[in-house]
Amino acid sequence: MVWGHSQGGHAVLWTGIAAPAYAPDAHVVGVAAFAPASDLPALAARLETLRGGTVLSSFVIQAYAEAYRDVTFNHYVRPAARIQIREMASRCLNEPELFVSVLESTIFTESVLARSPTRGGLGQRLAENTPTGPIPVPVLIGQGEADGLILPAVQASYVRKTLRRWRPARLPRVPRPGPPQYTGFLDESQARRMAQALREAAPASKDRWRNITDAVRTSNDRNPPSPPTQP
Repeated sequence: MVWGHSQGGHAVLWTGIAAPAYAPDAHVVGVAAFAPASDLPALAARLETLRGGTVLSSFVIQAYAEAYRDVTFNHYVRPAARIQIREMASRCLNEPELFVSVLESTIFTESVLARSPTRGGLGQRLAENTPTGPIPVPVLIGQGEADGLILPAVQASYVRKTLRRWRPARLPRVPRPGPPQYTGFLDESQARRMAQALREAAPASKDRWRNITDAVRTSNDRNPPSPPTQP
């Protein structure tokens, strides 16, 4: 069984698609993706509307420009923003220097983009990298209702569009009080709901999910979930 969160969720969806031909000896029996980056064009189209969206846009444009010859950095970023966007793309999200990127993003009073990332070469590559192929094993997608980056509506639309290519997929939603936020680890009650959904998604392999709640509880002991912030 393979599972992942966010960009890792995107990776495991592709694992489910590619594994039968690329690594049949891996014997993947199920795919679980939590708040995956699924519909990439839909996500890219609204990045700049999000808090910190300019920083995330820098990662997307720089990465695709480095990976594909038909995606040009300067084609998508306005001249006045190119230096700052390249600097943002060079910093990791989990490093203190991220605060510099956040501060830099506040200097822009208009979009840093010269055109929509869903058009041209970048748009085509985003569509190509969206995992829409058949997945022959059970698929679980978990989505938080208060997620401010991966909107539940976008995720639900993705599941509807790809469901015919998968074995029965489920979209359990995890309620979370307070404003949209990154919630980190699941709490114990949420883990139980996810474990039940996994068992229902793959009843023939339910022994493989037996200890998921204990695993999450152990992880929470080391890294307790942050309490919701007050608006």
